[in-house]
Amino acid sequence: MKKSVVFLLLLLALCLFTSLSISAEGVFSDVTENDWFYSYVNEAYGFGFINGRSSTMFCPYENLTIAEALKLADMLFINIMKLDISLENGQIWYEPYVEFARNYNILDIEFSDYNAPISRRDFVHVFYNAIPPQNIFEYIEYLDGAVPDVLNNEKYYNEIYTFYRAGILTGKNETHTFYPNDKILRSEVCAVLMRIFYMNSFKIELDESESEPVFNPSSPPPSEYITFNLIKNYSDVVLKETSRETDAYLDGTAFVGDSLSVGLRAFRILPDKSVLAAGSIDPSHAIKDKLIMLPTTEKVTIPEACGYYLPERVVITLGTNSVSWRKPDDFINLYSELIDKILYYSPNTRIIIQSIPPVSEKYEEKGTKINNKVINSFNEYLADLCRERGLYFLNTAEILKNERGYLDESYQSGDGLHLNQKAYKLWVDYFMTHSVNLQNK
Repeated sequence: MKKSVVFLLLLLALCLFTSLSISAEGVFSDVTENDWFYSYVNEAYGFGFINGRSSTMFCPYENLTIAEALKLADMLFINIMKLDISLENGQIWYEPYVEFARNYNILDIEFSDYNAPISRRDFVHVFYNAIPPQNIFEYIEYLDGAVPDVLNNEKYYNEIYTFYRAGILTGKNETHTFYPNDKILRSEVCAVLMRIFYMNSFKIELDESESEPVFNPSSPPPSEYITFNLIKNYSDVVLKETSRETDAYLDGTAFVGDSLSVGLRAFRILPDKSVLAAGSIDPSHAIKDKLIMLPTTEKVTIPEACGYYLPERVVITLGTNSVSWRKPDDFINLYSELIDKILYYSPNTRIIIQSIPPVSEKYEEKGTKINNKVINSFNEYLADLCRERGLYFLNTAEILKNERGYLDESYQSGDGLHLNQKAYKLWVDYFMTHSVNLQNK
């Protein structure tokens, strides 16, 4: 049986609201049916993406300020990364949003006055920083030079063209003129928000059909405990500590995974080509769905992307989105199929399976089905898979845990499940000091 699930990956809660009203037609006296932005404003307000200036006035021709743009970008990033973070106004209302934007590399330029209007150019740059590249789907052909006032020496040239090719920007006239120095209007912001929303509303097919297992662990792994050490039972497959590798080792590696791997790119730890990942996926999506945009603008599956880049090594980190509902045998079968697909397209690539990261104690207290007990169990199934197929197991989870076996609070991003920049730097350092090349195997 196949079940179709609609994933609205960027349900932006850009927001200012928590409830989603479906229509807001007729709310604002200064937004009429004859206005080009009529539907955009009503939909953006109806979905809770943006407020009016009052209960009856939207003020569509007012400029968006830099501070307002940062607040929207922050909320967009929080929702994409599924962070359990709630930002509130400070004594100077915008200071918490500026600080958050700086900490998460959304804001990397200096502004002298955050109450000043933001230019269209800077608005694109800030929003581009808030959206992981794999969440931007380019499907419109805009050749270089097609936008008459965005030349190749234009600041943020690539970012502006990416938004045009994703249908987020259309230009202000029939020649698609951008006017980068102009200020962006509140009505134009609504159009951008809704186009991002439409771009990321799509269906993913989850294959829940029963299948005969092709891999059967010799015995169920122990799972009745929180704290454990995989090295004890899987010393033959767990990568041991080595001297530190050179940067070439990292450059020759692609990291495959879900939103936890996306963080390597979102925090600018690794370049786009090194992170072949997408949010909210499990092995079935990695096999079948065209999630990766190549430099050629073609969208391909993760294994096909491996065939394009031909990495020396691939580190696979999948399972957080699977452990709460996948049967272990089905999970391992799909994982094994993903490995086969990667090796089909890139036969000389060495496969490394990375442990599913732990979750924090506060996260477990919510009663979620994603907990360390089941994560530990699935990690042992993955270690068994490595043993069965002669692969390597990178046990990064061990350095992310505290003494009680939970994700250390200093490494979580706010929701108890996703990681922060400090954790990703530790992740990469662990990878560099547990080298496949230097193992005595």
